[in-house]
Amino acid sequence: MSRWLKCNEACWTEAEDIARACLRAGVNVPCGDVLVYACATHQGVDQRERAQHFAMIRNVLEARTVTRRKRAGDRMRMLLAL
Repeated sequence: MSRWLKCNEACWTEAEDIARACLRAGVNVPCGDVLVYACATHQGVDQRERAQHFAMIRNVLEARTVTRRKRAGDRMRMLLAL
């Protein structure tokens, strides 16, 4: 079953962040899919869509999370070494 997603300022901001992350990762995703993904994520909707682009977005965001955690861990080790 499908439903309409509300699109507010927070969704647009999330879509901008996702689009920027995809661009930096060299992943080409249609803007419409980025906006739908952002709205669904923001509103807690389970994304059962099997669209290839949604999987690509998830992969980019997971890689970004891993990289951020690694950087935070590196900073913590540097601080502890002082």
